[in-house]
Amino acid sequence: MVGDSQGFVVFGALVLVVVVVVAAVLLGKVFRYRYPDTHAARFEQRQLRYVVAPVEVRDEKGAATRLEPGDSVWVHLLVSGDVVVFRDREGDGVLGFAPTSALSPVRPAPAQ
Repeated sequence: MVGDSQGFVVFGALVLVVVVVVAAVLLGKVFRYRYPDTHAARFEQRQLRYVVAPVEVRDEKGAATRLEPGDSVWVHLLVSGDVVVFRDREGDGVLGFAPTSALSPVRPAPAQ
């Protein structure tokens, strides 16, 4: 009798571990879908872009930084279509958010 119940205890523990792992994976998928790209972009995900139209980049506190045509910035494109503008390629400092229409992968020609 004792040997039979030990098998059920081990089987129950294995089932519990599998259920916990599956629940954790599903919760991770739900939170990743609900809050995409909330993590800081890794350095290799950032792209060099050039400002093609004067634009004010605003951070989450409302402070604005003015960018002029020809300025180069490091950006990360979010799934939502927004563009996060970083202070430099390797730092975590964020200048703010900019519209994609104000940025280009090609440096604009100088004004004559």
